[in-house]
Amino acid sequence: MPPSTTFSFLVVAPDYMDADASKRRNDAKDSHIEHMGKFGKAGILRAGGGMLPADNYDFSSGAKVTGSFMIFEAESIEAVKQIIEEDIFWTQSVWDHEKLQIIPFYSPLPIPPLMS
Repeated sequence: MPPSTTFSFLVVAPDYMDADASKRRNDAKDSHIEHMGKFGKAGILRAGGGMLPADNYDFSSGAKVTGSFMIFEAESIEAVKQIIEEDIFWTQSVWDHEKLQIIPFYSPLPIPPLMS
């Protein structure tokens, strides 16, 4: 049963930028989507996707994903951190562990569920 009080969190997860980073991301992508999809179906993950560079943000023209963003509705920062740290993008060092941010925020409008 979901908790009675939840809060909104923005996660900014830049990727590591070493030579093998893109390969790790591509190899782990399907497992990552499956893992996060469970939280989308549960209404905890409200939005998410790849971050693109400001100088080339046309994904259809080959812009390179440089990290991930996610919006969660959860009971605590710790709950979001647990979801992140169980994801393959964390365990396989796609996301830069030192640069990851979990930012609480307030939205005056409701954030609709990602999936129904």
